Amino acid sequence: MIRRIFYAAVLCLSLPMLSYAAPDSQSNLDITRINLDMERQSAELVSSLLEKDQVKSDHLYKLISSNLKKLQKIHAHADFNERRAREMIMVDSWMRLISLDLKHGAWIGAAIAANQMRGEIIRFTSFSNRTVRDLAWMEYLSRDVMLLSMENPTDNLDLIGFRKEALSQVWQHVRVDMIKDFRNKPLVERGDQLMLKMGNASNALLLLEFTKGELALVDELKKVSPVIKQ
Repeated sequence: MIRRIFYAAVLCLSLPMLSYAAPDSQSNLDITRINLDMERQSAELVSSLLEKDQVKSDHLYKLISSNLKKLQKIHAHADFNERRAREMIMVDSWMRLISLDLKHGAWIGAAIAANQMRGEIIRFTSFSNRTVRDLAWMEYLSRDVMLLSMENPTDNLDLIGFRKEALSQVWQHVRVDMIKDFRNKPLVERGDQLMLKMGNASNALLLLEFTKGELALVDELKKVSPVIKQ
C-alpha cells in the first residue's frame, strides 16, 4: 500500500504545471487562512479515518476539496510559479488517493494518504511562529510512525527509521523553546524519554504505544507553550 501511494505521488510530478499568481496582500491573508483550515481539517481527517467514521470523513474530505478549489481560484490566470504548482498538484493527488482507498475500504491506506497530504500542507502554510509549525510537524511525523507501524512494520522499517530520526530533530528545536519556561521542565523531560524510547523501539506494539504518548504530549505542549499563546 505505502509503495503504491509513494509511486503515485512521484508520477504526479510529471503532470502539466498549472499557472499561479503572485497574490496581493489581501489574497495572502486569504491563502494563510485557507491553508490553516486545511491543515486542521487534514489532521481531523486522519483521526476520522482511523475511527472508520465514513460520515465525518466524507464531510472533512469535501471541506478540504472546497478549500483546495479556493486556492486554485486565487492563483489562477497569473505568472507561472513552479513551487506553488507542485504543491497544489501534490495535495490534489493525495486527495485522489484518499478517495480511491475509501472506495476499497482501505482505511489505513486512506489515513496514510491523508497524513501525507497534511505534511504537504504544513510545508507551504505560514504559521504564526516556528514553534507552532514544529509542533504540527511533530504531530505529522508521530502519526506517520504510528500509521506505518499499523500497516506493515517490516516492509516499512526504513521509512519508520527516517520518520523517527526526523521527529527527534524537530523535537530538539521544540525543547529549546519550551525549556525557556522552567514550568515546562516536566513536559520536556517526558519528551526526552519518549524520544529515547521511540528511537530504541523495534517492536510495532511498543512503537504504537510510544507514538500515542507522543501525540498526547504534543497536545499538552500546544496548550502550555507561551510562544503559541502570544
